[in-house]
Amino acid sequence: MVEDGDILSCQAKEYFDRISKNMDEADTAFALHMLSEFLSRYHNKKVIILLDEYDTPMQEASVNGFWDLMAGFIRQLFNATWQGVG
Repeated sequence: MVEDGDILSCQAKEYFDRISKNMDEADTAFALHMLSEFLSRYHNKKVIILLDEYDTPMQEASVNGFWDLMAGFIRQLFNATWQGVG
């Protein structure tokens, strides 16, 4: 339920408060999507996400033997971030 003058519902505020460096992988992947949604509501404008330099961590993952883990996370991040965009 959204109170008068509030942009975020109680559930959205609870989600925002859970965002931290210690959150699980699923919340991490979905966080960018939710944060862009919150920004859009606050400013009443569409949000543009500029993505640069994601290839560097992918290269490091390849060199250090955790390509599958990183590729899976990046895939999950991209899917969650741009769900419902269009």
